[in-house]
Amino acid sequence: MNKRAFMKTATALALGLGLASQATAQEVTLRLVSAFAENGIYVQRLLPWVQKVNAEGKGVLQINFIGGPKAIPTFEVGNAVKTGVVDMALSTGAFYTNVMPEADFLKLTQISVAEQRKNGAFDAINKVWNEKGNMQYLARMVENQPFHIYTNKPVDKPDFTGQKIRITPVYREFFQALNANVITTPPGEVYTALERGVVDGYGWPIGGIFDLNWHEKTKFRVDPGFYDAEVSLIMNLPAYKKLTDAQRNYLQKQLLA
Repeated sequence: MNKRAFMKTATALALGLGLASQATAQEVTLRLVSAFAENGIYVQRLLPWVQKVNAEGKGVLQINFIGGPKAIPTFEVGNAVKTGVVDMALSTGAFYTNVMPEADFLKLTQISVAEQRKNGAFDAINKVWNEKGNMQYLARMVENQPFHIYTNKPVDKPDFTGQKIRITPVYREFFQALNANVITTPPGEVYTALERGVVDGYGWPIGGIFDLNWHEKTKFRVDPGFYDAEVSLIMNLPAYKKLTDAQRNYLQKQLLA
């Protein structure tokens, strides 16, 4: 090969490597964890979405699902997102009130997520999440699911005196107003707590109880339901801001799909 041909080949190779490097640089991989167990309904609904994002986002954006509470304990997930230990999380505001107490107000929502995006409520939520939690509130994945009280003891009046009820901060004051003795535990410990008599009952949305086998240790559900369960995707704010316009637009498109 003469010098001219060699230089031409070398230039073409360098250009090709440069383009490949540029293409690779345009793809970002986000680390995602769940505050809920992997075998539960919320994660099982999330995983097909992750697969869709990855299949359609090659060269732009990928999501690496790391796992559930075995990766990061339930009540530590919020801080992991805030500090950038992970990029994204599936959680509920009730699980990270230790990071920002304001997260608890999402249970009081009375309008749909679609309407929140239209009327400016979603932007107002993000203003708080940005400032107080160093997070971007991406999307609400669960709505129109009331909480209920489930128990092993019959209830004939609004009084839980003598009952030990498992809680998260989302309904602490409500259950205490009913005279219950409240005990905070992660979801993964509820079955054992029921089995050993550590708690007599628990608060939980209507979905997911059979996935966790809690029905085996439950006799009664108290109606009517109350509040509105919220399960959402949150993201570390610096990681969100670091996305290119193309990556951010792609993520937003998938969140609305």
